[in-house]
Amino acid sequence: MAIGLRMRRGAISTLHRLGDDSVITRGVVSATCRRRGVACTFEPTYVALRADDREVRLPLRHTLFAPYVADHFDVFSTSVVPEDRDGVNVADFSVPSLHHYLNLNADFEMPAFPEAIAFDEEYFKYGAPARGALVFDLGANIGLVTFALARAVGPTGRVVSFEPDPGSLEYLRRNIARHDLAQVTVVPHAIAGEAGHLEFFAEGTITSGLASARRDSVMTGSMGSVITVEATTLTDAMATHGTPAWIKMDIEGAEIDVIAASREALAVARPHMVIDTTHVVGNATTAARVERILRGIGYTVRTEAPGGSLLTWAWCESTSASDGSR
Repeated sequence: MAIGLRMRRGAISTLHRLGDDSVITRGVVSATCRRRGVACTFEPTYVALRADDREVRLPLRHTLFAPYVADHFDVFSTSVVPEDRDGVNVADFSVPSLHHYLNLNADFEMPAFPEAIAFDEEYFKYGAPARGALVFDLGANIGLVTFALARAVGPTGRVVSFEPDPGSLEYLRRNIARHDLAQVTVVPHAIAGEAGHLEFFAEGTITSGLASARRDSVMTGSMGSVITVEATTLTDAMATHGTPAWIKMDIEGAEIDVIAASREALAVARPHMVIDTTHVVGNATTAARVERILRGIGYTVRTEAPGGSLLTWAWCESTSASDGSR
């Protein structure tokens, strides 16, 4: 596995350096998609992925994401209400648009392709937040999970959503306002293993993340801007905003450092957690390392792969698995 990941890392790094408009990059991407049964063509302003009568469009700057979308084409092509264009059902993520996101049955402004997962069914599979609970959304992106969490806790609950990417943050705030989610507090900070001002890859997509977590990952470079963001630890976030009963964490590989640095606080607070552990750091996804840390402080853990992503659920046996409350 280590050799395979090193080869993949090297290939992605090379294609990234060549650029989206390189003949080599486009040839490799197109061939990779074709092996997955999805046709890939390059138009003047977007990448088109087509299978049967369905098409997913991405901006050219996201060319390297095309194989990932092709891998999960059925999920992405049915995540939003498509547009009928000459008999083809098109999910167009090539430009920022207002989409009706089917899994949540609600409208969201989206600057890029979304997370394609049934949040209510999967994130809440082993315990949903209770009405009136305090919950954290770490890595809120444009607010899809924030919306699901706000709906779960209701008007008497509170959702604290952390999102440092300026582009995603703008859409997060607009989507919160669109749905009048008064119970949501937005914090424009990254969650990290240490507090301070840290280098961040701002891509305006679901892959934006701390540079420290990405240096040893498969996605080694940034497809957007490298900026400096304010970061806080999970322990400090709890001290500032209160002890959450439920935490969602999707922070692009930083989850190992964050959980390790917050072991003592988590052992006391014992929140129910759902962590995206798809991210490859070193020679493997973060799942096994996250599981090991959490088991060491008394958590029961379970990792599964819904919708193309690895999710690790974690809870303490004294915590209700039905509502995530303590």
